[in-house]
Amino acid sequence: MLDISEDGRTWVLSGPASSYAVHVTDRDELLHLHWGARIGLADAEALAVRPLPEYWPFESPLDGREEYPVEGGPRFARPALSVRTAERRGTEWVYEGHDAEDGELRLRFRDGDLT
Repeated sequence: MLDISEDGRTWVLSGPASSYAVHVTDRDELLHLHWGARIGLADAEALAVRPLPEYWPFESPLDGREEYPVEGGPRFARPALSVRTAERRGTEWVYEGHDAEDGELRLRFRDGDLT
């Protein structure tokens, strides 16, 4: 079962006994909220509004909270994805939108600018 918040930025995918929840922040960053015992959409939305740690100019407040951390930007967590080209090292994913059809969720991201 797939539940989507009214603003379309929090999703809960649930099976008979477990749930997986993610949220897109106001800065279009994908955060991991929950993976474990079954929860409802209201529970996921409550998790999504918890404040992130205070901003530090040399590291990302998302360290350890991103759903799929990439190499690039102010991150010190081990990346799940590393992209390197002759022009640059690293990547930054930016949320563009999503589609939800027949209980299947498809997220769309683009590579953002690291500057």
